[in-house]
Amino acid sequence: MKVTSVARPTDKLGRIVIPKELRDAYNIIEHKTKIEFSCDGRDTIFIRPVRDICLFCGEEKDSLLVHYKNQLICKNCIKELQEKMK
Repeated sequence: MKVTSVARPTDKLGRIVIPKELRDAYNIIEHKTKIEFSCDGRDTIFIRPVRDICLFCGEEKDSLLVHYKNQLICKNCIKELQEKMK
């Protein structure tokens, strides 16, 4: 992907709009997509989409994910764990 730099002003509430080109490039297309903000302790702010994935295999399908103790585990991995416990 081509490195892009875009400046956007904040509104009265301090909000910014992520440019459409970046939303498209990072597949941020759904309303209510979770975005993580972090910083390096200096003057850089990192923004990335949060993807709900299985702790073990990385599966992304929401319909297959189960929340367990603040972690996400897909139904396939749960089934494998159950088999190993027998």
